[in-house]
Amino acid sequence: MTNKPIHNIMNYATRVITALFLVALTACSSTKFVPEGQHLVDKVTINVIDNPSIDKKEMRNYLRQTQNHEILGGWKFQLGIYNMSGRDSSKWYNRWVRKVGQAPVIYDQALTDISASQLRLALINKGYLDTEVMVDTIRRDKKKKIRVEYNIYSHRPHYIESVDYNIPDDTLRKIILADSLKFILRPNTLFDRNNLDLARQNITDRLRQQGYYAFNKEYITFTADTTASSKAVELTMNVMP
Repeated sequence: MTNKPIHNIMNYATRVITALFLVALTACSSTKFVPEGQHLVDKVTINVIDNPSIDKKEMRNYLRQTQNHEILGGWKFQLGIYNMSGRDSSKWYNRWVRKVGQAPVIYDQALTDISASQLRLALINKGYLDTEVMVDTIRRDKKKKIRVEYNIYSHRPHYIESVDYNIPDDTLRKIILADSLKFILRPNTLFDRNNLDLARQNITDRLRQQGYYAFNKEYITFTADTTASSKAVELTMNVMP
C-alpha cells in the first residue's frame, strides 16, 4: 500500500517526459537539414488510373525514392529524431541522435525518372505493353518540400491467344510435352514475361531430373507474333536441340 503513491508519481513523470519528448519532436522543423534550393520528399503516391486490379503496394517496390519512414498515419518519427541533433557533427550526442534517426530524403529528379521507367517496365513484363507513366510534382518552395505523384495508365493488356512448340529433337519433345497439363502458359492468360521465364525454368528442372544435366534455360526461347490492331499474342516456344 505504501508503494502506490510512488508508483503513481512515476507513471505521471513518465507521461510528462514522453509528452515533452513528443513536443520536442514536433517543434523541430522537418526541413532543418534540407539545403537551400533543395526539397524534402514530403509524400510519394502511386495512382493507377484505369486498372484497379494492379496492386499499388507491389508497385511501390519499384520506386527508387520515397518519403521518410512514417508511423501512425504519416508521422515521420525517425526524421523528427534526426532533426533533434545539432549541426556540429563532431559532438558525440549529435552523431548518436542522427544514427538513431533517419536523415531527410532529398528530392532527386534522376531517381524519379528511373522510378517511372521501372514502373513502366514492371507492367510491360506483366503484359501491359502499352503502359504509360506520368509524373506530377507539387513543389512548396517556401517550406522546402515536394510531393511526387506517379499516374499509371496501363491500358488493355496483351494476352496469349495460342501456344505452339518448336522442338526439333523428338526425345526432348516427348519429355517436355508429357507434362503439358502442368504448363502455366495457356491461351487466354496474360502475356506475362515473368511466367515465360518461370516456364523455362520448370522445363529445365524437369529435363535435368531426366538426366540432361547440362541443359539450361537459355536453350529455351519464345517467339511472339502480334498485330498492331490486336492484343492477341501467338506464342511459340523454341527448344534448341
